[in-house]
Amino acid sequence: MPEALDIPDDLIALERARVAAWDELITFSTRVAAERREQFPDPEQDTERRRWPPELADVLAGLRAAYYDVAATAVRHHPVMERALAERCHYATELALRAAAKEPAPA
Repeated sequence: MPEALDIPDDLIALERARVAAWDELITFSTRVAAERREQFPDPEQDTERRRWPPELADVLAGLRAAYYDVAATAVRHHPVMERALAERCHYATELALRAAAKEPAPA
């Protein structure tokens, strides 16, 4: 497997922001889904359970946009990641990036 490119600090910060955005999206959607199951417990209420009120759907749309359109796109289009794709070492570089982002941030 090709070697990973060096991971700069700004890319690590973007990856941490991407992970935080994903966590926020999952936490919100899981919480709302659980609340909806409590509000509409009967199997016949599946439609009501899945149809979120507009204000919650708007929050979900905003969180999805923050993740997909902003955070994930920023990582994907970082010059190092684009170079890794061109040099066919994207997978190794992505693994290195994810490992680096899991390390504690410097104080």
